[in-house]
Amino acid sequence: SVTFLYLFTITAANFASGRFYHVLDLRVEHFAIVLHSSWLSSIMKLFTAIGGPLIMTILSLILIVYLFQRRKLSEAFFAFGTLGVGVIFVNILKAYFQRPRPLINFTDAVGTSFPSGHAMMAVVFTIVLYYTLIRTIENARIRSLCIALTIGMAFAIGLSRVYLNVHWASDVLGGFAGGVFFGTFAIVAFRLMTLVIRKSRRTHSLPDIP
Repeated sequence: SVTFLYLFTITAANFASGRFYHVLDLRVEHFAIVLHSSWLSSIMKLFTAIGGPLIMTILSLILIVYLFQRRKLSEAFFAFGTLGVGVIFVNILKAYFQRPRPLINFTDAVGTSFPSGHAMMAVVFTIVLYYTLIRTIENARIRSLCIALTIGMAFAIGLSRVYLNVHWASDVLGGFAGGVFFGTFAIVAFRLMTLVIRKSRRTHSLPDIP
């Protein structure tokens, strides 16, 4: 978690003044424009739509309702809190950095550029999905397949934002790093809170009657 916080901080501090990120962003933008085609754009727009606010909200609600139905109340609370605060957190970051988007866009986009909200929330959702559901799958092959699919989807969502030129490459890198940091931090905070609550219950519980 600390490592990804460091990566996010370095990216945020250098995307405007750092030569490496400047060159990276311009070269990737040029590459995306050269590769642009109608059929590939359609695929990338699909990934962008999956990582957009509407579908991500629907997927999040489905996950939370499923956890409630399975009576996994603490996991449902964790998912609701992490995903909800994650949306607020990424919008605060965008408002703070105020980075403009690339001038040439191949799909509609509003707001500021850094970090990529699609990339960050895709990673946060992946971490939440793993912690609340995927890790409980007993079959190792199915569990590994689910992990690969969710990570691949998060990567594809971030890649689509760069290809459609609504984000600089460093925006997506920052979104990935920020998402991993926030997601892992949320897990640590949740586990600590759970331990404190359990310890408190044990401390205030009545002694057994012999």
